[in-house]
Amino acid sequence: ENGNCGWTRKPKTKRHVPLLNPSSESVNVEGGKPKKKAKKVVDDSTSLKTGPWKVVLDIISARQLPATGDFDESDFILSYDVTDPIVEVRMDGLRSTQKKRTRMVQDNGFNPTWDEEMTFEVEDTEETIVTFSVMEVDLMSTVILAQIAVPLSCLLSGYRCLFLNDPMGNTVSECPSLFFCARFQRRGDIVHLLE
Repeated sequence: ENGNCGWTRKPKTKRHVPLLNPSSESVNVEGGKPKKKAKKVVDDSTSLKTGPWKVVLDIISARQLPATGDFDESDFILSYDVTDPIVEVRMDGLRSTQKKRTRMVQDNGFNPTWDEEMTFEVEDTEETIVTFSVMEVDLMSTVILAQIAVPLSCLLSGYRCLFLNDPMGNTVSECPSLFFCARFQRRGDIVHLLE
């Protein structure tokens, strides 16, 4: 999105000063009086999803989730636990944080299927980060098996597959993935976004 330059502009909704086009006739580079023509404003909007949106995520399935185990101090496996995964989707924006979870799938960490729909009301997609966390929730603890965080403005509508990382952000050798469908609606109207 930023051309790998390491610098990202503020979202268009947070910029207050219009950008002047230096090649326009209203800018005088020779130091004289500026001409009395209307200033040209550069329209650099590249995102189609600005403003308030209703985001619908259909969490479909996952593949190759890492297993959990109980280890002793020498990293020797004392017992092996078959994973009972759930998916937690968290939308972190500037003004609010929303969190929803799927139901638990019993004893299936290889290819769990949820087929559940989640709906979020988001004020500004350019300032919202979506975190997909696949977890195992027991009576005593909650263990994050794999997760990924992406800006909501980078998600496109349609069916998507995201490769998940471990809780520290490192790539997992099993390459766990989450399959879902994203839909974006503006104030009750379905908007077909260009891909």
